[in-house]
Amino acid sequence: MKLVPYLRRSSKSQQDNSSADNQWAEIQRYCSVYGHELICEPFDEVKSAADNSERKQFDAAIEYMEDNEADGLIIYDIDRFSRSVIDGLTTFKRYFSVGSYTLVSVNQRIDTSTDDGWFMLTIFLATAELERRRIARRTQDGKAYLKSQGFVTEGDAGFIYDIEEKVVDGKVRRVAVRNIDRVYIHNYIVIQRNAGATYESIADELNRAGHKAKRGGRFTRTQVQRIYKGAE
Repeated sequence: MKLVPYLRRSSKSQQDNSSADNQWAEIQRYCSVYGHELICEPFDEVKSAADNSERKQFDAAIEYMEDNEADGLIIYDIDRFSRSVIDGLTTFKRYFSVGSYTLVSVNQRIDTSTDDGWFMLTIFLATAELERRRIARRTQDGKAYLKSQGFVTEGDAGFIYDIEEKVVDGKVRRVAVRNIDRVYIHNYIVIQRNAGATYESIADELNRAGHKAKRGGRFTRTQVQRIYKGAE
């Protein structure tokens, strides 16, 4: 078969790691063994598989497949295609239905040109979504536990907090510590806003009084709004 290769990495933090290289190497090895022809360089996406919206490289790969007499699309793993049963099957029905193009997954040895291949696709899509849900649940449970112990679990803390590193049980933890000056600023913003002041006027007053935003700069309307709504 003539196949179009599609790679996906889940976040921008993975752009420089070996994920894409590994996927591409496995796809090339698979095609060599089974006699498939790769008709172009891989389309490389950096986006979560749980979100099928605006997958520009995927759309480009599909367009190339349709315009160049390819037989189908090849991926390394089903979770590179989708981690959602509904979205995955909807996408499959749109582009890879019976008598149309074939979807090939290297890791699961799936070829949807056969009935068994279609059946295995549905199973592995469900498996991929289950794993995504379990990871999300474990992550949230871990964050909730650390937060209950006073530890910061996000990349940054709220506006009224500073970050200090403390050794707890032999491990360095990032702990949120209240900053008294910023507590005052936060309370001032809430009081002024509740009294009808605009975000712009509050920012002007804070800057005029010489207060600094969390990263040392001047206050802006957007920053004041985020602080008031608890987004910082």
